[in-house]
Amino acid sequence: MLYSQLPILVRGTMLTILLSVFWCDIYILIDSLRRKSQNSFIFISLFLIVSEYYLMQFEVTFNRSQLYPNADSYADIATGDTPAILHIALVFIFFVLNYFMMKTIRNKHRTVMTVVSIKEALDALPTGICFYTPKGQVILRNDLIDRICNDITGRPLLNANYFTQAIFSEGSRMTSIIHSGDKIIVRAENSNYYIVTDEKMNLKDMDIRELKFTDVTKEYRNLGQLHKQEEHAKELSDKIHDYRNLITGMTITQETLNAKIRIHDELGEVLLALYNYLVNGGSEEDLNLLINLMKRNITILNSSPPAERRDAYSKVLRTAKNVGVTVNIKGELPQDEKRKQVVAYALHECVTNTLRHAKGDTLNVEVSTHYNLVSIFFTNNGTAPTEGINETGGLANLRHQVEGIGGFMTLESTPVFRLRLVFNKEEY
Repeated sequence: MLYSQLPILVRGTMLTILLSVFWCDIYILIDSLRRKSQNSFIFISLFLIVSEYYLMQFEVTFNRSQLYPNADSYADIATGDTPAILHIALVFIFFVLNYFMMKTIRNKHRTVMTVVSIKEALDALPTGICFYTPKGQVILRNDLIDRICNDITGRPLLNANYFTQAIFSEGSRMTSIIHSGDKIIVRAENSNYYIVTDEKMNLKDMDIRELKFTDVTKEYRNLGQLHKQEEHAKELSDKIHDYRNLITGMTITQETLNAKIRIHDELGEVLLALYNYLVNGGSEEDLNLLINLMKRNITILNSSPPAERRDAYSKVLRTAKNVGVTVNIKGELPQDEKRKQVVAYALHECVTNTLRHAKGDTLNVEVSTHYNLVSIFFTNNGTAPTEGINETGGLANLRHQVEGIGGFMTLESTPVFRLRLVFNKEEY
């Protein structure tokens, strides 16, 4: 059977298969040249491409002549007179050769490591990576670090030294640079965060540097959320401390009230017993008991006002002990009423500052004399203020009281919190 006697559907199918094999052989040739594979693949694919091209030309010309009879040519006649089995055999051979070559190339892609396969593996990494010489010449880089460089500097990664310098320069498109221990975290214009590492390597007596950009956007944002939660927890802790101080103050007030009620009740009982003795009389033993009760109540009443004055410091120290603050006093605090009240108020403010703001548990008070001046220093073991201290509320009121009795006050926030009260020694 001749080729011209084949049905047009069969001839069309053969031509379609031949065209597909032709394009596959072109791919094989390009891939072999790009990967610098074996020369045999290059020559075989080139031979097949030329052969398939001429065979397709003959078949296309013949089939066109069948559709347009007036366009007969020598090629049309020659193609139609050839045996059909020859066309089928050629197409089959081309197909089989193409199949085995494609399979061989695919296996090589999977098993043989080439420069292209290394580049493809680097491009698949989630980390931007670049190997370069100390002079900045790029040896190997992946697509991710090229995109990062373009995002930061506005140009491709051609010189690694320029890129590393641009990271820290103010003229780059970098939004911020964050130092985290020995790591550097950068935030580019697209709001992505990267950890940057630049390490030195030695390969075959040649110095090479490895620059890596690891995307930590998700982790860094989660860390930011954690910091916000810690700040919220800190605010709650401060409120709990305030509530604890309030409860302590209420407890002290309640104890004082109970003591006053007890004294009031005992005094009332003594008065009733005295009235009963005067009206109804009694034994000498009853009289002695009444006298002892009256002496005790008179002693309490006579000693209460002075005790209240002497206890101006004791009340603050007791409050400090209840809230967990230890007060160490070195020297003699003023005992005159005016300065005693002011210094007691300063003690109270410093205890509050130690507990609430400095998060400490020890308040140190030191009294020193220099010439005709007496200074009282207040320090604590808590955290020093990170910013200047604004004198509002209690501190402003304390300064007003100190200056009102002829003294002066100074505040220091670095290196530690220190409050200083100064009075004239002659008036001390």
